[in-house]
Amino acid sequence: MFSLFLMMEEAQQRLLAFLARSSVPSLHSRIKGVFYMSSEGRNLLHEVLPSANPAVLDQLRNVDCIMYAMGSLFSSVCPSLVLLGIGDIISSRSCCKVPTY
Repeated sequence: MFSLFLMMEEAQQRLLAFLARSSVPSLHSRIKGVFYMSSEGRNLLHEVLPSANPAVLDQLRNVDCIMYAMGSLFSSVCPSLVLLGIGDIISSRSCCKVPTY
């Protein structure tokens, strides 16, 4: 059995693990990084780099608008952006980007 956590590193070097928005404490500095950690295959917690589906990456390169699904920053947006390639493509696009509520 293993656990997968979405982790955040504050600019002050403090690491925070969370599974849902309700478990995220108040932050005292900017977020420096967001990443996944797992204990699968080892006894030690280590960073994992999940890849995005190549079809999703192709679609993101060609869409006219990117809509962010309903949910919190920590449970909906960050888990998608941390996938390899997703954040880079979205930040390079000049198309409209719309959050939905």
